[in-house]
Amino acid sequence: MDVYFLILPNIHLMDLSGPVQALADCNELQGEHFRCHYISPQQTVSSWQGLALSTMLPLPAAVQPGSLIFIPGMKLSAGKTDPQLYQEVLDWLQEMDRQDARLIGVCTGAFILGAAGLLDGRRCTTHHRQLSRLAEDFPKAVVLQERMFVEDQGLYTSAGVSAGIDLTLHLISEIVSPEAGIAVAREMVVCSRRMGDDPQISPQFLYRDHVHPTIHEAQDIVASKHSQSLTAESVARQLNISARHFQRLFRQATGMTFKQYVNEQRIQKADQLLKSTNHSIEWVAELAGFQSTKTFRDAWSRKFDYPPSQRRQSSKTDSC
Repeated sequence: MDVYFLILPNIHLMDLSGPVQALADCNELQGEHFRCHYISPQQTVSSWQGLALSTMLPLPAAVQPGSLIFIPGMKLSAGKTDPQLYQEVLDWLQEMDRQDARLIGVCTGAFILGAAGLLDGRRCTTHHRQLSRLAEDFPKAVVLQERMFVEDQGLYTSAGVSAGIDLTLHLISEIVSPEAGIAVAREMVVCSRRMGDDPQISPQFLYRDHVHPTIHEAQDIVASKHSQSLTAESVARQLNISARHFQRLFRQATGMTFKQYVNEQRIQKADQLLKSTNHSIEWVAELAGFQSTKTFRDAWSRKFDYPPSQRRQSSKTDSC
């Protein structure tokens, strides 16, 4: 699959390098799935951090449907985005949307999509400090707060900085496989990726930051066996440590109990199944590892303020 990175003046390096690294690690671990191209109206572009990026390729006239086009964030000027400054880019993005490319605004890259008129009527997000400005600049956009990333009709937007990695891991999971997404997250020491509905700022996700090898192994067990019966005692036996010691290590490393973590992974799996299959709610609950439909619905209601059926309906409406 072709992946294009649109390089614009004052680009933020992390918004570019995070997704690039995730795709490169996927190619190394899972085989060559992505061909990356770096494109711009200019051959040399200066980043906001001062590093110059050169030998850019020109904007392609045509791409294959489903190709990924990343618009990494850049330092916003004091005023509104000037459409004339990027007219060539804006026209090109509109054409890419017509060609059914998947457009991905990382952080303030959403403002370029907005300037091209591509956020009108679509749900989107950006860095938490720029949400009000995004809504003000593009009043027809449906700007969502407290979202790590958002999908809507083939258009993706993410929060700032590290959220671009979370969105790229999500895309890897969809395009290659969920197991590939987990493998890349582990390689990047992103121990459990955040999901789109997760808030941008939350202590709940401190479990992403640990580097404890035993807890890494436990998380790998959960990822591969989430549909099976999993208890702290059974996993501790596989790791050859006591259940009490394992539970203490797990809470220290992740900030949550093992049971909470397992439920979180099962909810994420159920969310993926609801969006990607036509399975019944009962079958989704079983495949995700819940003991009953009631247990699944109870766990779902603790995380979301809408029923599982609504997730499926919104997924069909958005063609995501």
